Amino acid sequence: MDKLQGYAQEAQQQILSARSTALSKVGLTEADLQKITMLPLISGIAGVFIIILVWGAGATPAWVKGTAMYQGQPFEAHLSLTDVQFGASGEDSQTVCGYSPKCSLSFMCDRTDIPVDVIYGNNFPKFTPPEVWCRARAAGASTLSLLWCARISRRLRVPPPPAETLAAVWPDGPNGSRLRRWGVYAW
Repeated sequence: MDKLQGYAQEAQQQILSARSTALSKVGLTEADLQKITMLPLISGIAGVFIIILVWGAGATPAWVKGTAMYQGQPFEAHLSLTDVQFGASGEDSQTVCGYSPKCSLSFMCDRTDIPVDVIYGNNFPKFTPPEVWCRARAAGASTLSLLWCARISRRLRVPPPPAETLAAVWPDGPNGSRLRRWGVYAW
C-alpha cells in the first residue's frame, strides 16, 4: 500500500511540474488562474444585460424622433423597432391610427386609406406616405435580427482545448471539478 502511495505522490509531483512548465510557457502564474474563477460570473452578468437590451430595444419608442403628417397636421412621432407612438406619451396615436398608445409599423405600412397624392401647393404631402412606415419597419426588423443574432452567438461555445493540455494545467484532469464548475468538458 505504501508503494502505491509513493507512486501516486510521484505522479502528482510530475503533474504539478508539467503544470508549472505549461503555465510558464504561456506566461501565466497561479494568481492568474485564481482570477479566472470570476469569469463565469462576469459572463452571466453580460448575458443578462444583453437579454434586457434586446427585450427593451423592441419596446422603447426612443430610437427615432420625427414629424409625421396626418390630414395636413404635423404630429410628433417616436419610433421604436416595431412601433410608432404619436405625441410624447402616445396621446395622439388614437387620432392617427386608431390605437393607443402605440401603432404597429406593420399596420401603418399596410394602410390603404392614406391618400398619397394629396399635397400642399408647395409639393409637401398632407399625409406621411405608407412607404416611410415600410422603410422604418424594415430597418427595425433588420436591427432586431442583428440583436438576436448577437444574443444567440453569445450562447455558442468554443470547443475546449485537447484533454492532454487540460491535464497538464489542471491536475484533477480534463473533467475535473474546477472545469465542470466552469462548464468545460473534454470531448
